[in-house]
Amino acid sequence: SRVSLDGAVASGLTLDELELEYIRATLASVDGNKSEAAAILGIDRKTLYRKLEDTPEEPPAKLSRAARRE
Repeated sequence: SRVSLDGAVASGLTLDELELEYIRATLASVDGNKSEAAAILGIDRKTLYRKLEDTPEEPPAKLSRAARRE
């Protein structure tokens, strides 16, 4: 799901929630390849794994379907 910054601000996403959405969008763009996603994000692969482990599976509740499509 793609989130615009305006949509994120309007829906009241926290920085942590926005970061998670960006990570998930990056992973989706590389068909789940975590090594490639980490390289694109400019973080170590272990950092990516840690960020994914520390977060719930569901997208942030504050984000509406319309905002995710922007």
